[in-house]
Amino acid sequence: TRRQAASRGQTHSDRLLHVDRHTATGCFTWTDTRRQAASRGQTHSDRLLHVDRHTATGCFTWTDTRRQAASRGQTHGDRLLHVDRHTATGCFTWTDTRRQAASRGQTHGDRLLHVGRHTATGCFTWADTQRQAAS
Repeated sequence: TRRQAASRGQTHSDRLLHVDRHTATGCFTWTDTRRQAASRGQTHSDRLLHVDRHTATGCFTWTDTRRQAASRGQTHGDRLLHVDRHTATGCFTWTDTRRQAASRGQTHGDRLLHVGRHTATGCFTWADTQRQAAS
């Protein structure tokens, strides 16, 4: 993510979402998200996506996403990104992302963020992101 930002003449702190450099998975962390929000004069509750404080990975959870959507008078189906209810981690899955894209008449290749088909968790991978950028 740092490299990606640099290639656009940005520092990492310019990024909307901050990836934790200290986790093996590169998942978003509560601390990073809180810091990012504060830098824009927002509280964490202003954020579009809500990071779960209670998971070791800091991944997005179904419960948090549902709560966020409800606070905007939306059902979960209105959300741009769909969290997988069936994984222990709550990570985004290839299947869910594909379904969401299809509901908007898009192929998966149209999506801004690419979910790693080759990881057990379904987390975003550097290689996938690079491939998307190249496309």
